[in-house]
Amino acid sequence: MSTSPGKLPRDPAAALRQLCDISVAFERWWNDEETEDRLVDGVHTDLTNHRLLMEFFDFFANTHRSFTEPQLRSLGAWLNEAIAIDDDLGDAVLSCFLQNCRGQHLDHSLAPYLSARARTKSHA
Repeated sequence: MSTSPGKLPRDPAAALRQLCDISVAFERWWNDEETEDRLVDGVHTDLTNHRLLMEFFDFFANTHRSFTEPQLRSLGAWLNEAIAIDDDLGDAVLSCFLQNCRGQHLDHSLAPYLSARARTKSHA
């Protein structure tokens, strides 16, 4: 994974692939959830960065204890790079994942792997 801001693909499909690469269990969880969650009031929902990060937060909240140190390091690097640019992906990471982790007191498991910027912005 690149550490230069701007190298991370910013579209939801690419973000989904990258999160699945970090956690194969998330890929299984996503595929199980995706079947039932694609329909909202009988209408198929689009994949957005915000939807993806809300789903990933739900997954992480339930499974964070099973993440290995290398997975947490990879996730931290991905999160740091995602918020390096103030765009839709960066906003989704902050508002749907990092701030929720903080609110649920899950941020302690990620703190060693987050940049100063990520730690500061997640407190906003």
